[in-house]
Amino acid sequence: MWGKVLGGLIGLGIGLLLQSGPAALALATVGTIAGWLMFDRESLPAPRPRPPSPALGSLPAKPRSPPELPGLLCPLFIEVARADAEVSQLEVRVVREFFQLAMEYGPEAMEAVRLALKDALVQPAVDLASATTRARAKLAPADRRRLVDALYELALVDGELKRAEADAIKQVVSALNLSDEQLQQITAQHLGTGLQHYATLGLNEGCTDDELRAAFKRLAAEAHPDRAVHLGPAEAQRASVRFREVKEAWEALKALRGL
Repeated sequence: MWGKVLGGLIGLGIGLLLQSGPAALALATVGTIAGWLMFDRESLPAPRPRPPSPALGSLPAKPRSPPELPGLLCPLFIEVARADAEVSQLEVRVVREFFQLAMEYGPEAMEAVRLALKDALVQPAVDLASATTRARAKLAPADRRRLVDALYELALVDGELKRAEADAIKQVVSALNLSDEQLQQITAQHLGTGLQHYATLGLNEGCTDDELRAAFKRLAAEAHPDRAVHLGPAEAQRASVRFREVKEAWEALKALRGL
């Protein structure tokens, strides 16, 4: 404030020396402004910083996954991948995508995944039940389901689900303590519900594994093409189609149930 007063008085004094009323008023105005700019403005308190907007990062960050998780999960992936053959590049890519997309790992964390994969590939086979139990404690419930989802993707990336792969996944699922409903949902997502296949065998979803096996053996024997050869080419062709339908239904339901 004193800067404005002093500047105005100096301007007014110069104007009076010049013996000009208008000049005195103009110089007093100029002096007031100059005094404020030179002295008063510098004495104003600095503006307080505004708190960050919620959209710019004040929201709580998503909890980070335990750093040891790649070392716990990569052996599970590799063991399932080895169940039917050597580990392929497609299967390795599924593992990387699980951490990158499902677990939201950044570049630095993905380096830990690369090292864990490299280590798992040269290590001997692991006991899936024990290894899964160790990993379970570090996985949130939702991430346990994501893991099984990724294991199915890995097993199916190179074709149909093999018996050895289904058995390996079944061990993981059992150790993760997933409910039957959760398992059915995940399985149906990748393999379908099997309703049409049950109908082909004259069964429903509630049948037991023994009933499923018995129905397949009976229908396969009835529809075998060799039994229709003496009935002529047309009947033999129909029997061949029926036999193929029965066999495809059995294979699909066997994979669906992990038999």
